[in-house]
Amino acid sequence: MPRRGAFPVGVAGTVIGLATFFALLGYYGDVTGFLWASNNNPRMVAHLESLVGGSVIQIDGTGHDGQYFFLQANDPWLLNPSPGLEFLDFPTYRAQRMLYPVVAGLGGLLGPSEILWGLVLTNIVAMGAGSWGLGRLAASMGMSRWLGLAFALNPGMIFELAIDGGSLLGWALAVWGLVAVSEQRWVVGAALLAGAVLARETMLLVAVGAFAFLWLIDRRLRPSVFVAPVLAGGLWWLIVRWHLESLPKPSGAETLALPFRGLWMGVSNWVSTGGLNLALGVLVIFCAAVIVGSTVLRPNLLAWATVGFVPLILILHPAVTVGGLNVTRAMAPVLSAALVLVLGRRAFAGSVGPAPP
Repeated sequence: MPRRGAFPVGVAGTVIGLATFFALLGYYGDVTGFLWASNNNPRMVAHLESLVGGSVIQIDGTGHDGQYFFLQANDPWLLNPSPGLEFLDFPTYRAQRMLYPVVAGLGGLLGPSEILWGLVLTNIVAMGAGSWGLGRLAASMGMSRWLGLAFALNPGMIFELAIDGGSLLGWALAVWGLVAVSEQRWVVGAALLAGAVLARETMLLVAVGAFAFLWLIDRRLRPSVFVAPVLAGGLWWLIVRWHLESLPKPSGAETLALPFRGLWMGVSNWVSTGGLNLALGVLVIFCAAVIVGSTVLRPNLLAWATVGFVPLILILHPAVTVGGLNVTRAMAPVLSAALVLVLGRRAFAGSVGPAPP
C-alpha cells in the first residue's frame, strides 16, 4: 500500500479528536477544564491560577493527569523544580513521562496560557496521527485501512483527550514505531519507540514485544528496537532523580499492587456499579483474551507488541482498576490492537508481520 494510502484515516481521526474537544469544551465551559484540577489542593489551584492569570475550573476529588502535565510543561527540563513541580503528587513518577509536556510547551518556549491549548492540540494531532499509523499498519497486514480508527475510537484514548493525558502521544509514537519495524526501517522504528517510552514508560512493553516477534520470525536479533527505548528511558530516569532530589519522593504512585488484588476489586466494582463501568471492564477483558489468543495461535506483530500489557492488568492498583475509564487508559494498546484484529478477521487467521530480510 502507498505510504500515504492511510492518510484519510488520519484526517478522520483528527476530525474525531476535534469533535470530542469541542463537545468537552462546551461541557467544561473553559479550556482549563481539561486540567481536571482538584479542589482538594487549594495551594496547587492557587499556583495554577497564578500561572494562567485567572480562575481554573475545579473538580471534586483528587483530580487527574492534566494538572500535573501542565505544571511540567511550564518547566519541561526540570530546571526550577520549586515552585511548581513540588505540587506533583508523585514527582519522580510524573516527571518520568516527559515528552508530552515538552511537545505541548514547545520545549519551554510557550507561556502558561499557550500551554493550556498546546496540551489539547498535541493530543488532537496525536489522535489523528495514531489513526493514520494504525490504518497503515492494518493495510500492511491485508486489512482495511479504516480499521485505524480503532485508535481514535478507543475509549481510553478519548478519556486521555478529556484529561490532558500523555498516553495519546505515547501510543501514537509506538504505532508509528511498529509501522517502521514492519517496513524494516530499524533506526526509525527504534527512535519512535524510544519517544513512546519517554511519553509513557509502559510503552517499553511494545518495544519488547516487537523485538521478540522479530526474533520469532527469522531468529535474527534487532537490538536497536529494544536497546534505544531502554537507553532513552534509563537516561531520563537518571536526569529526573538528579534534578528532583530536593523534592519529596513518595514511595509509590498507586499504579501497581499485589497480583490479582486490583483486578479483583476492579471486577467487583464493575459488577456492583454496572452500566458503563461494567461495559468497559468486559471490553478490556475480551480484548485481552483476543490478544493472548492471537499471540499464541497465530502470531503477528500487532498482537506481540501489545500482549505485554495483558499481565499488567493483573498487578494494576485498585485506584486504576475500579474505574472502567481508567483501566481502558492503562490497557489502551490492547483495545486498539484487538479491535483491529477482530474486525479485520485476523485475530486467529494467519501470521502477519514483516518479511525476513
